[in-house]
Amino acid sequence: MKNMRNVFRRIIILAVCSLLFVVTISVVFFRGEMKNAEEIESVDLLTGQRIGVISAYEGDYLLTGRDDITLLRYDSEAECLLALSYKQVDAIAVVEDMAEYIMMVSTGLKTVEEPITYSGMATLFMKDGKFEEDFNEFVKEFRKTDEYQKYIEKVKNDAYYDGSEIIEETGTGEEIRLGYDELYLPVSFTDTKTGKPNGSEVEMFIYYANARNYRIKWEKITEATTAQAIASGTVDAVLIGYSDIYREETEMSTTVSMSDSYRETAVVLIEVEDYDNLSFGSLMEGEE
Repeated sequence: MKNMRNVFRRIIILAVCSLLFVVTISVVFFRGEMKNAEEIESVDLLTGQRIGVISAYEGDYLLTGRDDITLLRYDSEAECLLALSYKQVDAIAVVEDMAEYIMMVSTGLKTVEEPITYSGMATLFMKDGKFEEDFNEFVKEFRKTDEYQKYIEKVKNDAYYDGSEIIEETGTGEEIRLGYDELYLPVSFTDTKTGKPNGSEVEMFIYYANARNYRIKWEKITEATTAQAIASGTVDAVLIGYSDIYREETEMSTTVSMSDSYRETAVVLIEVEDYDNLSFGSLMEGEE
């Protein structure tokens, strides 16, 4: 069994990994030593390709064991993108939410139209806590509503970024403590314009809290403190958009459990379309 730390490793905003400035890659010097990348037209045509993944993340879990590709593991999306730009890999495999963000701030890249796979998104709760079963019941009800369809449309239309509007909190009753990562766009982050939590999973849980009249207490967490926050009882749940891919390992935990899926996402491939126009952009405005 992999170390439980890997279960909690999630997408780290590329800016944190020192890629907070415009990076334009020139490959002329290296061209003689690197493989010439060929376009991947379908995920069914990966044989012989070099695929970059973040260690212990979705792409790693899905592609480990395939002996027809070369799987190269990196510690962050930033390292994956640099490997892609230097032609050390032919494509990188990332979860759809992060792929959309990468495509929004970058040039010269494209996604392979067909996803590797689809998976459900879920939330981690304190094991045997009082809110998980209640949340699962809420999701069953919420999926049938017009509000849920509006929520899904916002996710599909990349509406959850800095400055996006989300519903107001109205709960005044029992307190629920929710941990969120300030830097995990578009899933959870602190909006620089309002100073409040924002993101797709943040709004999902505001819908939940409002429906149950729960009063939210927001707790800032990081990737490194996710497990500790739940195990210590600091939070009742963490909003970092976990994939169903991790469900089996999560169920082995004595402190954490995973909710039912409340929306679907995909794991996709990103490759270079135009090396001459390759830039990763300014990935987080205002950060130094």
